Amino acid sequence: MRLCFLLSAALIALSAVPGAKAADPYARQYGDAQTDCGTWTKLSNDPVQMKKPWSENLFFRYASWETGFISGASLVNPRLRTTSAPEIIKFVSQYCQDHPHDSLQQAGERFLEVLQ
Repeated sequence: MRLCFLLSAALIALSAVPGAKAADPYARQYGDAQTDCGTWTKLSNDPVQMKKPWSENLFFRYASWETGFISGASLVNPRLRTTSAPEIIKFVSQYCQDHPHDSLQQAGERFLEVLQ
């Protein structure tokens, strides 16, 4: 089971190499990757949402997806291991504010490009 997880994470990470744009008609986004940046920004600025427990907080869910996406990419590229969760969240928050119609996957891909 662990091998299956590692292989899945590696495949996800390989699909997030710099230059691979989500606008590519062959690119696929699954689950929370499809969430638009406008939703991220709205949730992060919602005081009611931010007071909810982890299990009910959508922003925390999306932040977990984003940090997991970057962690998966670092599995196959050790140079990506130079960041932290707060740095990821800060970058994605600014990116999403500037690009509200992009997806969370696109925000993560841009962060990976910055780390290269």
